[in-house]
Amino acid sequence: MKRENLLRLINIFNIIIVSILILGCRKIDCPAFPEDKKEWLPYNKTDTIILVSNIDSIILPISKISVSESYSTSWSHDYSYCESYMSLKTATDSSCMMNLNVDIFATENTPDSLLELVINVGPLSDSFYGDAKYKTSNYFNSSIIDGNNYANIFIIESMEKNRFQEITLIKGIGVFQLMKLDSTLYRIPE
Repeated sequence: MKRENLLRLINIFNIIIVSILILGCRKIDCPAFPEDKKEWLPYNKTDTIILVSNIDSIILPISKISVSESYSTSWSHDYSYCESYMSLKTATDSSCMMNLNVDIFATENTPDSLLELVINVGPLSDSFYGDAKYKTSNYFNSSIIDGNNYANIFIIESMEKNRFQEITLIKGIGVFQLMKLDSTLYRIPE
């Protein structure tokens, strides 16, 4: 009798363990970075970002663009969403010793206003974080800049403010302007 009870207990224990493993760790398929979000950085690897001011210019050849592909992951109650990214890196402009790294993160069905943007302007590492979680970013559905109407705009303030105080990204254009601490504005040429 004791042996039968022990075997039942072991079987129940095994059923519980298998149930936990099956229910707690299901495989889900996650999509690639959304096509419509790629418009925030509409560049090719052969492109160059050129920003000019009334004093000088910044020339940043793009050195790397990475976009996450679709993938599968395990689902649990602690982690039940998919995250994708797009990343852009530029070479250093030797005249001002500056480079640009932009990372955009999106979860499924993320509206543009909730995208997480992480931008680093090096080598002194001015970091820009754009997200609804940070008070340092402003998202505008539309805005008029110098008489021109633009849609989907992020204006993001630097966290460190070593050399730059803000950067502006426009969906469909990409990096639109950088503002230095002395308020010198670098903007894409018209």
